Amino acid sequence: RLARDPVLLIGAPQRVFPTLPPGPAEALLAPFAVGGAQVGLVWAFRHGAGAGVGFEAEDARLLKSLARFAALVRHMALALTSAEQRRVISDERLTALARASSDVFYSMSADMSELRALMGGDFVPDTVSPSIDWLRDYLPPEDHPAALLAINEAIARKGIFQLEHRVRQLDGSIGWAQSRAVPILDAQGEILEWFGAASDVTLRKQAEDRLRDSEALFRAFAVARSDAIYRMSPDWSQMRQLEGKAFLPDTGAPGGTWLDRYIHPDDQPHVHAAIAQAIAAKAVFELEHRVIRRDGSLGWTRSRAVPVLDVEGRITEWLGSASDITAARQAAQAQAEAEAALRASEERQAFLFRLSDALRTVVDPVGIMVATSALVGEHLGVGRCGYGQLDETGQLFTVQGDWTDGVMASHAGTCRVGDFGAAALAMYRRGEALIIEDTRLDPRLQGLAAIYEGLGGLRSGIAVPLVRDGRWIACFYVQQSAPRHWTAEDRILITEVAERTWSAVEHARAQEAMRDSEARFRQFAEVSPDVIWVRNIRSRQVEYVSPAFAEVYGAQLDSFVQDSTLQTWLGLVHPEDRARTLANVARVEAGEQVTHEFRIRHGRDGGTRWIRDTDFPLTDREGRVQRIAGIGHDITVQKRSLADLREREERLALIVENARDYAIFTTDPEGVITDWWEGAEAVFGWSRAEAVGMDARVLFTAEDRDRGAPGTEMRLALTTGRAPEVRWHLRKDGSRVFIEGALTRLGTEAAATGFLKIGQDMTDRHRAADALQASKARLKSLVEGIPQLVWRACDKGLWTWVSAQWLDFTGQSPEDSFGSGWYAVVHPDDHAEVRRAWDAATKSGLLDVEYRIRRASDGAWIWHHSRSVPVRNEAGRIGEWLGTSTDVQALKELQEGQEVLVAELQHRTRNLIAVIRAISDKTARGSDGVADFRARFHDRLAALSRVQGLLSRLADPDRVTFDELIRAELAAMCGECERLTLRGPPGIRLRSSTVQTLAMALHELATNAVKYGALGQPQGRLDVRWSLDPSGEGARPWLHIDWRETGVTMPPPGTPPAHPGQGRELIERALPYQLNARTHYDLGPEGVHCTISLPVSASAGPGEPHA
Repeated sequence: RLARDPVLLIGAPQRVFPTLPPGPAEALLAPFAVGGAQVGLVWAFRHGAGAGVGFEAEDARLLKSLARFAALVRHMALALTSAEQRRVISDERLTALARASSDVFYSMSADMSELRALMGGDFVPDTVSPSIDWLRDYLPPEDHPAALLAINEAIARKGIFQLEHRVRQLDGSIGWAQSRAVPILDAQGEILEWFGAASDVTLRKQAEDRLRDSEALFRAFAVARSDAIYRMSPDWSQMRQLEGKAFLPDTGAPGGTWLDRYIHPDDQPHVHAAIAQAIAAKAVFELEHRVIRRDGSLGWTRSRAVPVLDVEGRITEWLGSASDITAARQAAQAQAEAEAALRASEERQAFLFRLSDALRTVVDPVGIMVATSALVGEHLGVGRCGYGQLDETGQLFTVQGDWTDGVMASHAGTCRVGDFGAAALAMYRRGEALIIEDTRLDPRLQGLAAIYEGLGGLRSGIAVPLVRDGRWIACFYVQQSAPRHWTAEDRILITEVAERTWSAVEHARAQEAMRDSEARFRQFAEVSPDVIWVRNIRSRQVEYVSPAFAEVYGAQLDSFVQDSTLQTWLGLVHPEDRARTLANVARVEAGEQVTHEFRIRHGRDGGTRWIRDTDFPLTDREGRVQRIAGIGHDITVQKRSLADLREREERLALIVENARDYAIFTTDPEGVITDWWEGAEAVFGWSRAEAVGMDARVLFTAEDRDRGAPGTEMRLALTTGRAPEVRWHLRKDGSRVFIEGALTRLGTEAAATGFLKIGQDMTDRHRAADALQASKARLKSLVEGIPQLVWRACDKGLWTWVSAQWLDFTGQSPEDSFGSGWYAVVHPDDHAEVRRAWDAATKSGLLDVEYRIRRASDGAWIWHHSRSVPVRNEAGRIGEWLGTSTDVQALKELQEGQEVLVAELQHRTRNLIAVIRAISDKTARGSDGVADFRARFHDRLAALSRVQGLLSRLADPDRVTFDELIRAELAAMCGECERLTLRGPPGIRLRSSTVQTLAMALHELATNAVKYGALGQPQGRLDVRWSLDPSGEGARPWLHIDWRETGVTMPPPGTPPAHPGQGRELIERALPYQLNARTHYDLGPEGVHCTISLPVSASAGPGEPHA
């Protein structure tokens, strides 16, 4: 590239020159050659990156001139053979080069105060002699400060001097020069002189001036226009300038975010496409699009921009204008919307006409709703459409029939309005339509989307509520299974259809209700025993009369209908009642409702009948009476019954006056006595004269009056009609009488005239009942107080009642124990014995049996003795059994303990004799004579006596310790035996109950050891160890005893035992049972090995027993 290009521009020069330090952004290289051979380079580096910063064409031209100058200098340096010749040649050639170049070359002193040489070419005058007035000669005065400032800065940094300034040209005019000079440094880095060059840039500066003038004109033109004016970068990435006028916000600084700032997001793709097309064609950009206006609102603009091209046809920028066409677009949009609304209105009216035609022949309300739903659903292309109506409570929503597209399921049925959600309900009750475009995105349905989609896959819809008199009564809905944007026309159509068709539905329902009412009226009239009639007041003709007329009046119905004038009917009325009856008819025709009674002559039997006629006027919409109607009721029976009633009342009065056991009287609403019969006088003692006018509260006891009982009784009777009264009352003499009766209201609750009180004297019976109740209470206390379980049963032991003690002990409920249920808590092994006892009791008349019953608190089986005798009726037959079950567990245990003690006493006596015999034999074998035998024998007997003494110290306050017990026992058996080892802690105190049983067990072990084991054979040894575990099982201290015999000659396996197993049975059975001990007894090959572990009292402390 260096060989081809006179000047080379390199971006990122480090990639070409890796040894360069980092930092240069661009490099400008110019090679120079001598004799056709490249000998060097002139280069310049630029640091720093950024838009608008970089080497320009003028920089390349200057570097190229410097390269030619450097080549010339190099050539002259090589050609000179002597310093003088070289200088002369160099000067000449330099001068020639300067003359030949269009640039200016100059040299200056180190401080640039003196211009030493200048070759001005065709630009400025030459100078060959040094000059200190060069600044005045070449530069106009107004540029001197800038030149001096640039000189001082270049000298200070020993860097390149560079400045664009005005200069006097050869012809005396002022031109522009771009001057650059470099310092020549000595070996010490000090400036020797400056060498520089200046280029003529007058034409460029003039072009820039013209450009500024052009821009000023352009700006003035832009100011004069109302359109916004803008300038864009070649690729439209930056907006360089925008004067938005009153339309768009201005921007003076270049910006790359203009698209988001000014263009509506939906229009940005269209703007991008138009820009790309304009750039590609280098043609005019033109587009109408939406923009964000100065006030933040959206507007419309017509934007046009033309590309500005350089001489090579490249786009340097775009100049454009934007016209505000918002008003025009809005007007066009308004016109389009108006036309669309007109078309929609015409289509809507056409649909409504079609709907009216379709509904004209439909009279069924549900049919109207279904037909409307089908037409609307097909017209809008939805999935489901229908009407729903609320019940009277406003809580249930019922759809009687709807239309679907076959994909969505029908919504017919009833659901709760609460499922619609609070927001929807609030809108419905305000009469506002609910419009849903997507159930999953609608914030009003938060948490309800799944419920809505569960209604046949509902995703969008419109529901229009129908409100009458401020109450939401129904709803017309249109629904779809996919999200949908509902247009304004959709909403208008659905709302209008809902209102119109619901009016049709209500009208159809009214017609249907009227038909049903007429049908019900006719059905009622046809079967009613009363005479129902309707008469026209103008023609006086009967327009309708029910079939009951024939039965009540005894006349032919057909004949009466044919000649049904008022006079014909009056002819049936009793002559004495006709005038009054005719006057009442006139009152009804005048608009009054009248109920009157009159007599008729029955047409068939000639008898007199009583009729109660309730007559009322029938008016038109203006309130004018057009017809009158009536209901005639045959009250002949009632009239006769009334006479009978008066007769019965007279008889009742006689009965009341003679009922001496009943207190009967009446009061007014305030409780003041108004009537008092003989029975009340006999019960309470007051005469009629004394009682009438007296407050009935005096009959109540003081405690009942304090408690407010009289008022409570009257209020209850007033509200319910009757108040029971069972309580003590007071007689005139102050004694008490027990009354059972009631207080009854006279009249209605709203118009009570008083109260009737009837009460029977039940004093004697009540006192007898109290005595019986007290007797039962005493019996109950006795039954519940005794420690036995009490029960009652019928034959075969089928229980009918149990006491509370049984329930507490067994945990059964009364129902669980009745019948044979009580067997569930009897030990299974005892069932057969219990049944045998009941079979025998039926014959013997006595049940006496013992069996075990499970205790609920711990599940233990406790022995009970059950005993029962029968209760017989007057005929001597057994009515029931009354029995008790007594806890005999302690007695059983005492009996068993007594048996064990007796057996143990016998056993211990035999053992004691055997021990004495063994001690005697052993002492005799080791004695030297009778005297020695006597002494040793007495010692052994004394030790044995001490053990027996320990067993007798059970009541002493100084408790026996285990080490004392074991040592005493073994000392009695073997004395100071060297074959005996005792190891364990001293002082473990034993309770009296523990000492006796444990001493017996140790005695058995010691006795057997002396008779058969380690203490009876020469080679045998006995090792007894014990220890105390403070935290044993159940968080209690435990005593562990280990009895181990070794060196004992044992009988061969299978040999029957030579001695009975009383001691072993005591260890393995008595200790676990009595002391809750754990034992192990083993006859090993070398002797007995026995372990005993028993719990020690957790409360044991200093001075207290451990077990």
